[in-house]
Amino acid sequence: MWDNLPHVHDNAEVFNVMDAAGHRVLARPKYRPQDGPIEYVFNQLQRELSKIIHTIANEHEFVQAITTIITNITGASIDATFVHCGYA
Repeated sequence: MWDNLPHVHDNAEVFNVMDAAGHRVLARPKYRPQDGPIEYVFNQLQRELSKIIHTIANEHEFVQAITTIITNITGASIDATFVHCGYA
């Protein structure tokens, strides 16, 4: 698997060498930071935090809130995010 680095990973000669060696080439989608999986996870974290921020009185409660939100993000949700971003 490789990214779409221009003039390197889109080079037909490189692809042919890899193919001749029996490797299967999987190109990742072009990098767009706004569409990276972590951005969606951060967005989910911010959404959930904004619902309860008015109840948080100190740093300890803030850390607890973040921990609870992250703990409740499911593997299925993360998998769906990677699929949505083109990584699976």
